[in-house]
Amino acid sequence: MPPQLAIADGALGFWKAAGEVWPKTREQRCWVHKTANVLAKLPKSQQPKAKRALQEIWMAETQGRRELAFDAFIESYNAQIREGGRLPEQGSGHAAGVLRFPGRALETPADDQSH
Repeated sequence: MPPQLAIADGALGFWKAAGEVWPKTREQRCWVHKTANVLAKLPKSQQPKAKRALQEIWMAETQGRRELAFDAFIESYNAQIREGGRLPEQGSGHAAGVLRFPGRALETPADDQSH
């Protein structure tokens, strides 16, 4: 049985192989790697606040909240990303995958402390 979701960094070889072996598996870029890549493009003084703003995106519980948090991030930091920096939605189709699943959706039942 193929996995329902594959999460990995931007390694193109992985995504190509995963698509060949598991064509129906959904793909998502790793938020840890994407966050580090985006923060590296900002001045150090802005990184803590930007990191919190990025966490608001991936921890949003609904698509609507995720989109609002993403729009707020773009409004605050788009002009400050240095040449070559890419925000979470930009780049390959795999990079767009960072917005597909909120953090809560990726928890396993063992992670859910609400019961």
